[in-house]
Amino acid sequence: MKKALVLFVLAFVPVVNAAIVCDMSPGAGAPPSTLGGFTMTPFPADPQPTGYTPVSSVDGPCGAIGISALHAQACVDWATWSHGYCGDIYYTGGATSLTITLPAGVSAFYLYAEPNPFAVYTITATANDGTSCSQDVSGSAGAAYFGFYGTGGTTVGSVTISSAVDFAVGEFGIACGPSGCPCDDITQVKAICTSRGTLIAIVKATATGTCTIDVSGVGTSTVTLAPGRRGIKGTAIFRGVGAGHTVCLPECPAVPCGSC
Repeated sequence: MKKALVLFVLAFVPVVNAAIVCDMSPGAGAPPSTLGGFTMTPFPADPQPTGYTPVSSVDGPCGAIGISALHAQACVDWATWSHGYCGDIYYTGGATSLTITLPAGVSAFYLYAEPNPFAVYTITATANDGTSCSQDVSGSAGAAYFGFYGTGGTTVGSVTISSAVDFAVGEFGIACGPSGCPCDDITQVKAICTSRGTLIAIVKATATGTCTIDVSGVGTSTVTLAPGRRGIKGTAIFRGVGAGHTVCLPECPAVPCGSC
């Protein structure tokens, strides 16, 4: 062993544009504080014994993750890592595939992975929806970043890491699901009525969260504000409702309503 468009459904016809995205841009560098617009929280130190002790779960900021591996410490049990990290890592014990199961409602998750041999091997990470990304990673101080985040309210349920050789993963970070309506961060509530009788309700913000939205003459429902290509927003489309409606956030009375 060497070492160890976001959419909420109010009524009528739903339109869905959601996916999980993979980001490997940090490479072997330190993890950024955000991933896909979500603020990431690193895992605290794992109190379980190191020295390649078998574990089945690891406690994290959003709850325990499921992982069947051998717990060790980088720079002590496992010889190298990258960017000065010497914390918890989890070795596959010879296996070439490992699945990490995440708590419900996770918006984003990242990990680092490094092959056991002191050579370069391709490592692939695959999310629960099949989104996959690969990169060549050095087993000599080359541990590399794999990050996944959901768009359109999609959550990340699991990540499977695989390679042609055994490896270790570690240095986890996570973003729990949005909670509460970020009233101070709402930038716009907008309603668009088309000539074909379609009403488009849009809520834009600079922070994620979950808000109650009230469409006059239609009712209330919940909108999830999540990162997309054009910033953080939630969008709903109604067909056959015509014009003459307002879109408001009852939880945020100071935020101007939209109308059309």
